[in-house]
Amino acid sequence: MKREELLERLNIYKKEIYRRAYILFFAILLPVIIVFIGIGMQYNIVGYGLWATIVYFASFVLIMSGIVWCFVRMVTKSIPKKIGLLCPKCNAPIIKNNVEKFMKTGVCEFCKEQILKN
Repeated sequence: MKREELLERLNIYKKEIYRRAYILFFAILLPVIIVFIGIGMQYNIVGYGLWATIVYFASFVLIMSGIVWCFVRMVTKSIPKKIGLLCPKCNAPIIKNNVEKFMKTGVCEFCKEQILKN
């Protein structure tokens, strides 16, 4: 693989990660916020005071952010394989740890094979 090809694949990888993250974020968070507002109105959370409402909302958003983060992690595991950012010898992701180090050396960190060609 040449450096130009790697840079092109890394750009595709970055765009795909952001695209999937935004889709998952809005697909999960917006309906949940609507449900949260409905539950809050149904049980009159605001009637308990400002601090109770803030704590309820903050804990709900924190939990939902964690769930969204887990979904994003599950979805992004398959992207390096789809784009072709795997070592041809050991099938390990070449962008796993340090992309800058890989760009300088061109060597797979796992099997020590030279992947990048000048």
